Amino acid sequence: MKFCLPFSAGIPVNVKNSFLFQLSLAVLATLLHALAFPNPLLANGLWPAGFIAYLPLFMLVRTAHWRYCAVTGAAYGFLSTVFFNYWLAGFHPLALPLAASIKLVYNAFFFIALRYAARIFPRYAAVLQTLFWVVFEYLQSLGFLGYTYGFAGYTQWRNIPLLQTASLTGVWGVSALVVFPQAWLAGAWAGTPSAIFKPRIPIALYAAILVFCLCRGAFFIPESGEERGDAPVRRIALIQQNDNPWKDSPDAYRQTLVSLIKLSNEALAGEQTENKNERNLSAPALVVWPETAFVPMFYWHIRYRTDHAYYTLVKELSDYLKKQDAFFLIGNDDGRREERDGALVRVDYNAALFFDGGELAGVYRK
Repeated sequence: MKFCLPFSAGIPVNVKNSFLFQLSLAVLATLLHALAFPNPLLANGLWPAGFIAYLPLFMLVRTAHWRYCAVTGAAYGFLSTVFFNYWLAGFHPLALPLAASIKLVYNAFFFIALRYAARIFPRYAAVLQTLFWVVFEYLQSLGFLGYTYGFAGYTQWRNIPLLQTASLTGVWGVSALVVFPQAWLAGAWAGTPSAIFKPRIPIALYAAILVFCLCRGAFFIPESGEERGDAPVRRIALIQQNDNPWKDSPDAYRQTLVSLIKLSNEALAGEQTENKNERNLSAPALVVWPETAFVPMFYWHIRYRTDHAYYTLVKELSDYLKKQDAFFLIGNDDGRREERDGALVRVDYNAALFFDGGELAGVYRK
């Protein structure tokens, strides 16, 4: 006895197995994936599209030959990156093609793995494919090439109740909730034997977890912007200067610093308090500068002073920060001398530096 969804019944087997049809599924998934994220048509994207964006991919791997899986997986990896990461083209000419090429290779192998997960363990294919998906996303977050934007869980960034799941599981749990029903439906579409319904435990467990997550997010997590009990509320200023970080010269970096300080001062100019020693609650308690906002390495030039022009810039920033009451979180390269293979060498880290009263109080390295 066979079971298949109605929309698959009228599609001949030879069409399902054709490369053109499978490539069309990959292109459809590409468009739906881009639609789920912020895009030129919809500034905030369309989060419900996340719950159907990957269905064509699971349909594809259920019927395609492994060679077709590799080719269509490569096509999806490349095209989906181009479509939803189009803004990388404005960052650097090589950024978008390089990122798309890396995803091309990743997804070629990943689609083959999804295919064999369904072939070797057909009854629990949806569970295994979901596990593969989460592990694949996690592996992509590691190392020098780690790049998380575009994960399935991020499609739900506007779905506030479901998004709260990330406080328990990280983005991986949200991805699993998005992906599992699509993997399961693809099994039904492919005409999997009716035994697909017999392992009721995974289906019931998914439904229970989904209901729990939605209820927890809807009823037990305060809405965005709502004060939680008696917890103090502080304002945060996010600074975004409009300068080109690729201009490599002390003069260019000075212009950027002047712009950052000017914008920060405007944000910090709150209402004056009567008591000069009292913190001005109308002014931001934290000022955040973006990634590589200030390019010269703060710690390196303060510590080692290998370049006078850059040291002067860093000293100017340091003097400014010492005059501020607010905390500052600044994107910067963190250069250190470290021992590698018995020699002291300079090692650079893309980092966020936290300043308290002008003192470097903490470092987070990407």
